[in-house]
Amino acid sequence: TPIIRDDEITLIAVDPYGCELNTNRTMDVLMNYGVYIPNVFSPNGDGINDKFTLYANKKGEELVLFQIYDRWGNMVYEATHKDVQAFQSDGWDGFYKGKLMDNGVYVYQAIVKFIDGDVREFSGDVTLVR
Repeated sequence: TPIIRDDEITLIAVDPYGCELNTNRTMDVLMNYGVYIPNVFSPNGDGINDKFTLYANKKGEELVLFQIYDRWGNMVYEATHKDVQAFQSDGWDGFYKGKLMDNGVYVYQAIVKFIDGDVREFSGDVTLVR
């Protein structure tokens, strides 16, 4: 489990008679990666879900790799070494070699680096609907 930092806490317990006990403990603060990847997009020019992209909270630092494949295994989109926050307004527009791809299911692979140095891989499928 990735750890963003160690933090020391103080626990103070008081019983009904007013006796107090203090103890210090070091605890690991865990990282919440907060990555969301939609499973449908519609590149039809209406301004809603026109691009397929990856969304991450501020702990996502770098999109190391983002690849999309058609059902025959041909890579139809690739982005490398992008700022995760900037990429959220970018992404695949459904075109490959200047042609809008057909409605269908496409497979993606994404590799994201987080601010704690951890690198995670995400994969799945997305449906293109016009």
